[in-house]
Amino acid sequence: MKIGVVGLGKAATCFLSTLHRINSIKVEALCVRKPSLLLEDIVAKYTPKTVYFSYQEFLNDQSFDTVYIAVPNYLHYEFTKSALLCRKNVIVEKPMVPYISLGTELEQIARNLGLFLFEAMTTYYMPNYHRLEILLPKIGQISAIQCSFSKISCHYKDYCMGQMHPVFSREQFGGALYDMNCYQIALVSGLLDKPVCSDYYPHYGYQGVDISGVAVLQYKDFTAVCHAAKDSGGPNFFHIYGTKGYLRIDGSCNWLPHLSVMIGGKEKTYVECIPKQERMQYEFIEFCRLIQQRDYDTCYAQLRKTLCAIEIMEDMERTAYEFYYKNRLDFGGWQGKPHGTV
Repeated sequence: MKIGVVGLGKAATCFLSTLHRINSIKVEALCVRKPSLLLEDIVAKYTPKTVYFSYQEFLNDQSFDTVYIAVPNYLHYEFTKSALLCRKNVIVEKPMVPYISLGTELEQIARNLGLFLFEAMTTYYMPNYHRLEILLPKIGQISAIQCSFSKISCHYKDYCMGQMHPVFSREQFGGALYDMNCYQIALVSGLLDKPVCSDYYPHYGYQGVDISGVAVLQYKDFTAVCHAAKDSGGPNFFHIYGTKGYLRIDGSCNWLPHLSVMIGGKEKTYVECIPKQERMQYEFIEFCRLIQQRDYDTCYAQLRKTLCAIEIMEDMERTAYEFYYKNRLDFGGWQGKPHGTV
């Protein structure tokens, strides 16, 4: 697969670091906003044929057929739509879009043009995710799900000083829900489909962004509780409790490094040996396989999981924000104050 990469943020550099493990992918071009020392280092190390500073010129390049979009969240829809209309397959970083209406529009464009469209959500492609799918029916009736993903953002100090990065901007679809809890919601809904109802209990910082929060997904017979935070760290885990046993992930939901299974009083573990910084290899190997085999059915089945998670998050974010906006008299007063929280 010949690919063009848009952006040089953390996700893009993480992808490039996995290329030595993926012989079937060749990076033909990069597209960035402006020259930088990082760009010089990347070009020297990965030797793409061309570097573009214009997205349209990049899309006009016929040397690659697939675009990997790793720009800030608020640009995902615009960049993805443009690439599809230029007849490029698209792999776009999570979350693909913030609204289900935008997601279904992109899906329809891709279908109409006979293109592949993927969300780069590592969770779905990790070996232990597939083990969870197989083992889930063996633990009996699910009684509860608990998970947590917390890490102090590398931009948190800047945020506290009043310097805003996209990952801490509500208008640019940053925040704990879209940046971190999306992995846990994708994991729960990917395994169990859409819940009966869902709620979000955010901890808002200034400028109205959720710096942490708890997502609650209510299924018919049990509840899934998903905590995520960008302002604090702690143990990351994912636990599913059943009447005949349990499934336990030790580690974050974007990696799933260590799976413990207890069924009938017997425990077994599965350990992922690949370093966390190279975890993206699994999804890109699968994307490459599906495109080479022209497997549209699997592509769009996976896309339905993506859109399900997007619909859940959109509903959570909107209703939570509206509740605070309507019920707190001081809702706007703290928004311009660093360290202000609700």
